[in-house]
Amino acid sequence: METPGTLRVEVDHGDARYAMEMDDHGDAPYFTDDRTKATKWTVIVGAGLFAFTIFIRAEPGFDNWIAILNIYEYYIGVYILIGAGALVMIFSFLGCCSALMEHSSALYLVSTVPCIIIQYLRNIYYSLLKKRVG
Repeated sequence: METPGTLRVEVDHGDARYAMEMDDHGDAPYFTDDRTKATKWTVIVGAGLFAFTIFIRAEPGFDNWIAILNIYEYYIGVYILIGAGALVMIFSFLGCCSALMEHSSALYLVSTVPCIIIQYLRNIYYSLLKKRVG
């Protein structure tokens, strides 16, 4: 959204749209790019998940309820969500950087590594589940 006293220039380049804005005070221009908008939201969602799970783990009121109900296994899920939030933030930031630099092999790496990590963790989970059940 353009504010009074700003100059906005938009350029369509293939499948990407670039915009540059500069205000009338002579401040340096800043660039926006449509390719990074979705990545920005994934960073925000990852940070929100990470902050919420850290809050749950650090809140003393939850510790009291866990002790009263005797469900200490609850913290396993909290630790898993802390790790998931951190991974979402890291990989979305790396994806944003590789999209801005238009580095296709980095984008391929950022999109395949999380899938490999998820498959590896899934295999570990099922192998531990087999030992527990059988």
